[in-house]
Formats: sequence, structure tokens, C-alpha cells
Amino acid sequence: MIFLIVSLIWGLTWIAIKIGVGATPPLFFASVRFVAAGGLLLLVMHRRIDWRGVLNNWRAVLVVSTFITTLSYGSVFWGMQHTPSGIAAVVNMSMTPLALFVIGLALHVEAFEKRKVVGVAIGMFGLILLFWPELRSGTGTEVAGLLALVAGTVVYCLGSVLSRRWLTELDTVTLSGSVMLIGGIGLALSSAVLEPISGATFMALLQPAPLASWLFLTVGGSIVAFTLYLHLLRIWGPTRAGLFAFVSPIVALITGAVVLAERIETIQAVGACILIAAAPIAIGRDPLLNSDQRARRLTEGTES
Repeated sequence: MIFLIVSLIWGLTWIAIKIGVGATPPLFFASVRFVAAGGLLLLVMHRRIDWRGVLNNWRAVLVVSTFITTLSYGSVFWGMQHTPSGIAAVVNMSMTPLALFVIGLALHVEAFEKRKVVGVAIGMFGLILLFWPELRSGTGTEVAGLLALVAGTVVYCLGSVLSRRWLTELDTVTLSGSVMLIGGIGLALSSAVLEPISGATFMALLQPAPLASWLFLTVGGSIVAFTLYLHLLRIWGPTRAGLFAFVSPIVALITGAVVLAERIETIQAVGACILIAAAPIAIGRDPLLNSDQRARRLTEGTES
């Protein structure tokens, strides 16, 4: 039951993002989500937070927060203006293990494995099929949206790899709360510079649909689901708990089609299935990682 709740919540976050960026500027909506989510997580879990560890590693925390939250989710939220929520979920969640392996290999923190290379190759083929209708029709805006989602996912994975290298002494809760709050502040500053923010923007956020989406993302997606996921890690272990990343995109595809009437072409549906199938191949099982490292690896890059 807990697994289904986590998979459902993180699958529904994508339609919530879509509603939010349809009513307010994307960087603004991302900033209010992550500032609130990070602040709430640090407040709720304050007894578990390693504040001294954050201060001792503030430079690394700042860099990682910039990659994982500011640059990554800035790109993802912007791209979702022009991309169906279900396709966005497939690109982000299914590409994460593929990108983690490629970046880890390039930075010499991953061992070369033929199985994982095959997974990456299959995933890239699925990604091409997802892009194909937009490339064929020449609609530059939709292509730009998909490229932004890919770029955001890759940047997130780069930040995740750097966090494993630089911030191994910080526990998952401390790292997640700090990265969301600091990165959210970075998004707020970016929004102030790049977007036309006014009183009308805040009034738009307070309308029923975007406000409900923001509350769901902040409380449901970042506090409730994350807490339940940590519980799953303890009782199931990271391998089984991490399977939500292959269930949530399916939830996102279905809800996007039902609630928002998002149209997905047949070739994109095939590409989505291929990309989802490629992800577990690329994850594999690294015998050099202990259980805590595997838990951190699966936690990074999977929450929308």
C-alpha cells in the first residue's frame, strides 16, 4: 500500500506542475514550490538535520543545489509549458538512471558494464521516438520543450553525481532539505530577473487550480511521499523501493490523457515504453556500493 501511495503521488506531481506552469511563470512556480518544500522539510525534520555538516560544506552544498534544483528544475518547469505531462514524466524519470550511468562513467565513479551500455542505447532509441513527431512536423517550440526536459534531467544527474563525491557525510534528509531550499532561492532570484513578476502573478497562484497544485507538490510530493519513501527504504531496501520510478511515469501518462486530454501519438507511446524498459537495464546492481550508498543513489534524481 505504501509503495502504491508513493508511486501515485509522484506520478500525479507531473499534472500538478503542468497546471501550475499554465497559470504562472515556470521559474516563479518552481521557486515557490521548492522554497516552501525545502523549508517545511527542514522544519519538520529539524531534529535529524545535520546543520554543522551543511555549514562545513556550504560551498559544495551551494554548487549541488544550483545543479539539482535551480538549473535542473528551472529547465524542467520551463519545458513542461510545451510538453505533455506524461511525456515529461517518462523523459525525466526514465532518463535519470541512463544519465547517471553515462555521467558517472565520464567522471570515473561508475564501472563500465555492457548491460548498462545496452540499457543506455535502448533508452536513446526510445528518446528518439518520443522526439520524432515534433522533429517531423518542425514545431520548434515543442522540440525546445523536450530538449529542456532532457537538459534538466542531465544537469540533475550531474549534481547527483557531484553530491555523492562531495557530500557523502550528509544524510539524505539533510541533503534533500538543504538542496531544495537553497536551490529554490536560486530559482526565485532567476525568476525575478528573467520573468515579469507582479502582484497579478501572486494572485494567479492563489486561484484554486494552481494553489491546489502548489499545495500538492509541496506537501504531498515533497513531504508525505518523501517520508513514506524513506520508510520503504528501511523495510524493503533500495532496489524494490526504487521501482516506483517505473510505475509513476505510467500514472503520469494516464492522468495526463484523462484529466488534461493530452494527445500522445502511437510512436511516442512506443518510445515511452522502450524508455521505461531501458531504465532498469541501466540501473543494474553495483556490488561495490553498500546499502546506504544504493539508497542515496536511488533517492537522487527520482522526485519530481
